[in-house]
Amino acid sequence: MTGAPHALLRLDDAVRPAWCGDGLFLPDLQLPQWRAPGTARAELLAPGGGRVALLRRGDDGGWTAHPDLQQAAAALLHEDRIQPRRPPHWRMGDLYQQIPGRLRFAARRMLANRQWSADEFPRWPLDGAMDALRHLLSLAGEDRLARLAWPEGKRWVLALTHDLDTPQSYSAALRMVRAEARLGMRSTCFMVGRHLREDDGGARSLRDWGAEIGLHGADHGHGTPFETPDTIGAALDELGPVIGRLEIRGFRAPSLLTTGALFAALAGRFEYDSSTPSSDRGGVAAPVRGCGTVFPFWRREGVLELPPSLPLDDTLRLRGSGAAQAMAFWEELMERIAARGGLAVLTNHPEPHLSGDPRWLEAYEEFLRRLSRRADVWISPLAGIARWVKQNAGE
Repeated sequence: MTGAPHALLRLDDAVRPAWCGDGLFLPDLQLPQWRAPGTARAELLAPGGGRVALLRRGDDGGWTAHPDLQQAAAALLHEDRIQPRRPPHWRMGDLYQQIPGRLRFAARRMLANRQWSADEFPRWPLDGAMDALRHLLSLAGEDRLARLAWPEGKRWVLALTHDLDTPQSYSAALRMVRAEARLGMRSTCFMVGRHLREDDGGARSLRDWGAEIGLHGADHGHGTPFETPDTIGAALDELGPVIGRLEIRGFRAPSLLTTGALFAALAGRFEYDSSTPSSDRGGVAAPVRGCGTVFPFWRREGVLELPPSLPLDDTLRLRGSGAAQAMAFWEELMERIAARGGLAVLTNHPEPHLSGDPRWLEAYEEFLRRLSRRADVWISPLAGIARWVKQNAGE
């Protein structure tokens, strides 16, 4: 492993989920020794060689987790180890988008190639240790959202989401939404507040075809998350009329750049957030980041998080993937998420230099046709998933 010291998570067969293999690594949680009645069925092997029991089973068959495990898991989910960074262009607001998309993307590629690391926590493209840890907590009754039963007995759930960073993405987004609708699917389109306030005709067209509209920031600048919660909240409240008119329920931060101040402002204003990736590399917030899970979780600020659990299209293009290769990669990861009974959140950008490229549009439409033949998945906009979780998870 590279980066900070990692600890090995070891599970007995009695607690190991069917999808779970060996080689599960977590950051060193530095948990104190825990001695209690019952047999240890899961333990953490620290970098220095020490062992700490994480889960015990009593003589009565009940499960008890380490008293500090829930707090340690929450620190990982909330990315407490990450210090979000201001990108060099943050003072420009969203004026940086006036630079042609292909030039911005080329600059990102050069930066990402210097920062890439796949094996740091959370492992890319899909981590397993965090969900194994949440499974242990669920056995002890301390994490209800890690063991969800989806509607109609479906094995897993999928959300198709599109980030519309600029108005240049609207026509490709409409083509995607129409293709989805013809196959009985509905998606979520995250749109920038400033653009909606200037003209919400594009959003209304997308809604006419069944799409949910989410808010992709008041603007697409990268300075907002570093303001105070009151300042961020005031900017969101100015969008009240358009939020009400388009029935916006969810939020996704531009470039997935988040801070505690941003989440504090979202609490009470939105039903869910979808800004904390399961695993990301080379992003704006940090070179290596992610919550590590493919299940929803409650943020300490009181916001329900629905993590983008599949690598974004721009990340795959940075890695050199072509359209067909990216779709196949997503499908491979969906199978792994389905095995966990988790939430797959697919995110693309209908911008002309990304998924709005004609080759990527055609590949996406073929991907949808393959997806439509699956009977084991519930496909829903994120607002519907958030509603289901809140109504059925006992929270």
